[in-house]
Amino acid sequence: MAENKSALATALVAFQADLPDIGLDAENPHFKSKFASLPNITKVVLPKLAEQGLSFTAGGVIVEGQFGLSATLLHTSGEERSGFFPITATDPQKIGSAITYARRYLLASLTGIVADADDDGNAASIPTVAERQLDRARSTGSSNRPAPAKGSPKDVIRVEWIEKGKTTKDHVNARMQHFKDQGLTGDAIWDAILKELKDKASE
Repeated sequence: MAENKSALATALVAFQADLPDIGLDAENPHFKSKFASLPNITKVVLPKLAEQGLSFTAGGVIVEGQFGLSATLLHTSGEERSGFFPITATDPQKIGSAITYARRYLLASLTGIVADADDDGNAASIPTVAERQLDRARSTGSSNRPAPAKGSPKDVIRVEWIEKGKTTKDHVNARMQHFKDQGLTGDAIWDAILKELKDKASE
């Protein structure tokens, strides 16, 4: 296992040591900011990853009743690292757009590439597409999942960590998928995430 971890880490270090130049070929009309489109990113990045024995895959999954995109960075050694992005859109066209955004976001997150122009954090206070969709779902009552019990690990993570900005929903979802892959289920997953968050905060 140590050899596998070392192999993926070494490959990723080599990739990041010579990051490819990715042109910002698209523009977001709402934020007036430039970004690299998914076709442009994959055309440039995937061959460079392959040179280091790395590949990227993504597909739709349902985690705890939540549909989203799960992406994995694979190494020829067999080691992998993954991420999860929730998708709450219900309209087919919007789902397609959300999946494209999620693929682009996850590819950038897992490899360390920069796919957006630096806006000095000006867009940080603007809700993301996923966050707007989640807010819309809550306001219309379209989510049928019951609210977590008050004081439960899941509720504590939401109230004390996500809502207070100590972590993000994307991070929690990624860790949830990780622990599920480890064989944990139900409340055991939330217990493990909460313990991990507390351990990291106390370091």
